[in-house]
Amino acid sequence: MERHLQLLQLPSDLLYLAKLYNVPEGRLREVLAAPSSRRRELLLLALEEDMTARELRETVKSLPVKKPRKGVAIPTHKKAASRLRSFLKLARRQDFSQNFEEVAVEFSVTTEDANELLETAEYLENQASWLREMYERRK
Repeated sequence: MERHLQLLQLPSDLLYLAKLYNVPEGRLREVLAAPSSRRRELLLLALEEDMTARELRETVKSLPVKKPRKGVAIPTHKKAASRLRSFLKLARRQDFSQNFEEVAVEFSVTTEDANELLETAEYLENQASWLREMYERRK
């Protein structure tokens, strides 16, 4: 019983994804063994790559230890640009469904506050507008 209850230490959004994708207990244990700051990333990788518990264990062992940066704060706009680049890489993959409705549904399910859906759409629309502006300037 105690082993099962330990899995509840995972954040509710990760437990939801695990339930949604029927992630076996052994794989969840490996995700739980990872540093808390890397668990979401690891679970998503496990789902994406259909990794076994053994593969997850090896991945956790090979994770570089992130040392906190001293005095060097990355500006928010650089972090946002990096995440846009990550999304583009993901969207270019052959296995990306291009079904943006599915992406929206998945995002909606993992977003507790409905107002965040509208807020996110507004941010994305503003960003799309600026990306089009940058495109026009480069032509």
